[in-house]
Amino acid sequence: MNNSGLIEIGKVKSNNFFNFIEELTSSIEVEILKAQGINNALSLLRAQDLYSFFKVDCKKIEDLRNRACLQLTNGAYMIRPAIKDNLDYCIAVLKSKLNEQLLYKSDNHNQDLNVTNKELTYFTNTFISNLTDNMNRSKYRFQYNPNIRRFASAVYKLGGRNVYQLLQLNLPGAFPSIPTLESYNNEFCTRIEEGEFRFNELINHTNKINCSYVYASEDCSGIITKICYDADTNSFIGFCPELNYGIPSIRQYQTDDFLELETWFDTVKKSTSVNIHTVQPITRESSPPFLLSSFGADNQFTSISVLCRWLYIYEQCYSKSLGVVGFSSDTDPRFMKAMRLATGYFSQLPNVNLLNRNDVFEIEIPNSWTWYYMRSKQLFFYCQDGIHLATKLRNRLLSKTASLEMGTYHVSVKDLQNIIDNYSNILDMLNENKNSYATHCYLTILRYVTLSYIDKTTNILTRLFYAWSTVFISRFWLTWLKYKLMINTKQKYGLNLIPTLKKIEHHFMTFPAFYSIEINAHMLTYILLLVLNKKLPIESLNIFLFSSQPCENMFRSVRSLTGPFSTMTNFTIQQFWRKPEKYPY
Repeated sequence: MNNSGLIEIGKVKSNNFFNFIEELTSSIEVEILKAQGINNALSLLRAQDLYSFFKVDCKKIEDLRNRACLQLTNGAYMIRPAIKDNLDYCIAVLKSKLNEQLLYKSDNHNQDLNVTNKELTYFTNTFISNLTDNMNRSKYRFQYNPNIRRFASAVYKLGGRNVYQLLQLNLPGAFPSIPTLESYNNEFCTRIEEGEFRFNELINHTNKINCSYVYASEDCSGIITKICYDADTNSFIGFCPELNYGIPSIRQYQTDDFLELETWFDTVKKSTSVNIHTVQPITRESSPPFLLSSFGADNQFTSISVLCRWLYIYEQCYSKSLGVVGFSSDTDPRFMKAMRLATGYFSQLPNVNLLNRNDVFEIEIPNSWTWYYMRSKQLFFYCQDGIHLATKLRNRLLSKTASLEMGTYHVSVKDLQNIIDNYSNILDMLNENKNSYATHCYLTILRYVTLSYIDKTTNILTRLFYAWSTVFISRFWLTWLKYKLMINTKQKYGLNLIPTLKKIEHHFMTFPAFYSIEINAHMLTYILLLVLNKKLPIESLNIFLFSSQPCENMFRSVRSLTGPFSTMTNFTIQQFWRKPEKYPY
């Protein structure tokens, strides 16, 4: 048996295990193991006595006992010698293979350990050798090994300027000066400019990992408002760049005139947030997201500019043979409106036809699917981030102004406060209490959203079931609320008036959350049909990747790279661009 077989011997289970035993022995030995519930190799090796169960007075094993044992004159049973020898032989074979497996793994572990020790020893020797050589040189003629420069770069980026200077003062000759280090970083780190879309770098990255389809996401985060001068681009950073069809201008604020700069300070809006786009490759193996672009903003953008920017990204990637399956964002109303306009979900773009192209997706929607509202042709898809959606539902439950009603019951956080300290399963407890039916139903919606779009272990059919269960529960709830409010209005004023959205929302989840639930379920179904028709890779069904969490992770990572001597966890727009340069992508 080869080494790969050795590694798998401990994982032989169920039918594979029984087939293996039957090849070495016969069917009756397999029956003996099945009768005891032994269905894998490790269980067989752990068994103390394989034949003691024949002594049990049980009708179910009488037939097996008569065939596998010999009955003595005193009424006792003895296992047939050939059967015993066969099972003993199987145990001996498995023990032998298991020992070989453990020896093989031990050898590999020792080899890995030796390699690691050699690498550590090599770096230590290199570090000491470089330091010793520099001690014999003038401080103006220090030289540094490439490995030392990489190490120094990591120390500077992760520890910060103060930590680096402290080490430099205490270990003269061990670390290069900061200007030297920055010039080294510029050689190997990709510089990011405001408003630049790094399509060429993206294509190079996806080609390396053999990726043809990606998910894109967009999000923004607050920053420290500050105007800085960038010597490399000879421009001022921190002013809001103008958006031309959603695309920010590059190096817009360049001047040698002090009066013009003063005018900019007085009239031009300053960036209060940073807007970024990330791309998540759709591959069999996990791959980190790619930072496509970033630019300063003042949170005054429109849904049309968002849609134009998404179309620009899609077309640029498509021209380079990279398919953008869809875009994701949080539940900001402007992102939501852009999604509804592009998908045609009870909304339509005036004078613009996105489907008059050859690269659109198309499926056949059965006429019986009266509950499915998305059109059969789509240019690309949209998904509201599952974590943001779950957060909105949670916050709605905790809201002090909302009064959520379902039938004669109310959704109340008090139901949770009464039992959260006494019961492990809240949903079961709520189900037993009739007064908390509405709270139980609302928490079920929240749980189903989590299982549909966040949980990585949910299989696709279960994910689809939970997604549409949430949709139908929400639709029934909304329909009942409209009917109830219309009846109340008629009884009070004698008029058949359709209640306003604001009045409905007072007793309902927020409409952005409702639209997110609808769009996500439609999108999931559409992508599944495309995968079944082999128009998208099966990895597209990893819907938990279709979110804006790569953007959130980028913001968290950048904040975490603050040095230990600084209490600031935020950054200016210029500092943000410098910190992502520490990442490979």
